Amino acid sequence: MVPEVANNRRQRHNHYVMQFSQNPGSGEFRHDTGSLFRPGAIVLLTLLSPREKFWGALLAVNSAGIFIRGIPLESFDDFISQLRAEEATAPSTVFFPMHRVERMEMDLSGGSVPSLSERFEQKTGIVPAQLFAGEVTP
Repeated sequence: MVPEVANNRRQRHNHYVMQFSQNPGSGEFRHDTGSLFRPGAIVLLTLLSPREKFWGALLAVNSAGIFIRGIPLESFDDFISQLRAEEATAPSTVFFPMHRVERMEMDLSGGSVPSLSERFEQKTGIVPAQLFAGEVTP
């Protein structure tokens, strides 16, 4: 099925434009973009005031903000080092109010560039989704 053409000259608004998203790994398109950001999805948050990035498993999203279990991106390599050295460490469970959230994106690989999850698993042997869900103890 082909979506209607945007900016139809006879229409003042784009009422007929459909929103599509690609289902990662399947090559299929779907309409329900909200299901991509479901609890347990590994995401990268870009935050404001102060500017920082946070990587982890999405716990919940509501109008107040985002609940996530993970680590600040700047401590990614340190966290991996601690896990490899079998030091006591664990991801944090945090809430970020919506006014701080600039962007939320899925942690997906881009061509030949591996995702953070893939890099993490290659270096530690631990699946991030299992670690953030508490299924694996570091």
